[in-house]
Amino acid sequence: EVPFPEADASMPALSRRMATFSGEPDPADLEGEAFMDRAPPLSNIWLKYKVLGISMGRRKYAVMAIDDITERKQTEEALRESEKKYRNLVDHANEAIFVAQDGKLIFINPIIKMITGYSAEELQQRPFIEFVHQEDREIVADRHVRRMNGEILPHLY
Repeated sequence: EVPFPEADASMPALSRRMATFSGEPDPADLEGEAFMDRAPPLSNIWLKYKVLGISMGRRKYAVMAIDDITERKQTEEALRESEKKYRNLVDHANEAIFVAQDGKLIFINPIIKMITGYSAEELQQRPFIEFVHQEDREIVADRHVRRMNGEILPHLY
């Protein structure tokens, strides 16, 4: 009994591999992922499969392991969508958004270049403290170092 009878239609590559199994396959050639587009009321699912060949005397067998990875695939897609929305928000914000680490700007959004007139390379090569008003440098530098050491501080100055 085949646990996924619709595999022939939904996973042609896997079906061909099983049909041409010779008993001594390269395991890397018999490993992969497949999407099963199933008719309602069944839901579509993602599977990860691995087929191993076993020879016992003159007989040859195939052992197949199948894992349902639908939840993982859905999580990956949700993460891609979330990253896309975040990137869109940050890239199109009218406010300067940056990340400073170890005294340098390691991430800047596009508006910063427009606000400062510096290129991304120039901004990332200079110590970020140079872009802070001289009267605020001491407190900003102190809080930056303390945050880098794991201390939780107020966000407002």
